[in-house]
Amino acid sequence: MDLIDIHEKRIKTVDPSGCVATVLEVPFIPNAFGLTPEGTIVVGDAFHRKIYRKAAGKLEQIADIGSLTTFCLSDGIVDARGRLYVGDIGYNFIDPKAEPVETCVIVLVGQDGGASVVSDKLFFPNGMVITPDGICLDADGAVWCANPEGTDSVVRVREGGEITDRIQVATHAYAVMLGGAAAPGSQSFTGRIRQAHRTLRTIGPMTGRQFYDWQTAGGADDVMRMVDALERAELHWCAIGGIAVNHWAAEPMVTRDVDFVVAVEEIARAVAALEAVGFMVERHEWSVNFRGRSQVSLQLNTEDFYRDFPARAVAADVHGILLRVASLPDTLAGKIKAWRTPERRTSKAIKDLGDIARLVEAHPQLAAMLPADVIAALDRA
Repeated sequence: MDLIDIHEKRIKTVDPSGCVATVLEVPFIPNAFGLTPEGTIVVGDAFHRKIYRKAAGKLEQIADIGSLTTFCLSDGIVDARGRLYVGDIGYNFIDPKAEPVETCVIVLVGQDGGASVVSDKLFFPNGMVITPDGICLDADGAVWCANPEGTDSVVRVREGGEITDRIQVATHAYAVMLGGAAAPGSQSFTGRIRQAHRTLRTIGPMTGRQFYDWQTAGGADDVMRMVDALERAELHWCAIGGIAVNHWAAEPMVTRDVDFVVAVEEIARAVAALEAVGFMVERHEWSVNFRGRSQVSLQLNTEDFYRDFPARAVAADVHGILLRVASLPDTLAGKIKAWRTPERRTSKAIKDLGDIARLVEAHPQLAAMLPADVIAALDRA
């Protein structure tokens, strides 16, 4: 059985003995997955709503269906002609105030990249017949359905609604597929959630890390790789900017910029450590920027202003990621410095001022540390 692991961003295969192997690792959160009759992998980038296939050992984009779909891709299935049918979720399901809509679509993507809507006015089209997410069709035309919240974990339903088979498993069942060495269409494989593993589908509110991952197309993995590389190299470092503000403020806000500093004498070692784990490097006058697999931008600030920040850093859990952040006074000082930078873009300066306000709201004692120009700007805001 082949499946996608959205949290590890991998396509995996499971043999009848239960052995799991990774077939392909992708640089985005995947959804809408299938195999062509020739065995070619076709997979969608869920949030950018683009379709890729594996060719000559690497991914190539075959279609951008962002204009045809809304917010995020759902399930997909490849037919006998190698065409992908893919649905969309249609609304921002991450927002707890948002409601499902009845305007979802199914898009047909040809092998040549041509795409068109083939069905519309749908309500959350999740789980297509013979797709490995929730249901599949056996050789007799009956549907096998996973039921994660019911008494029976898996049921077999004939046309007309008759339930002919019921299967119970020890944990929640989320997907079922037919296959194996027995006769075609006679052996079922059930996708389950094990306590020691991450969930393939989340029920209830997202964790901070999952939410950050969704918003940054897998940014948590890049941040954790950065932290691991710096810690293994035994460097003195800490996060500054928006990430540090998110630790100290009452309500964190997702940011795609991760600014950090290291002790001045350790900058070269930090760059080497991050290059060694696969980050791409861009050097600028006062910073070194790193790009990984996600939409997160990692920026090592090399200005002398921050040289003592790492010595006063504290351990923190930000978006479910353990790292080091600048102390509260240093975080405020860094934001004031950024706000005062003459060449700072207006939008960035406005965010800096907002971050200063967030810090003061969460820690009123900081008001006494604000210089007159900042107080005047906050009064005008």
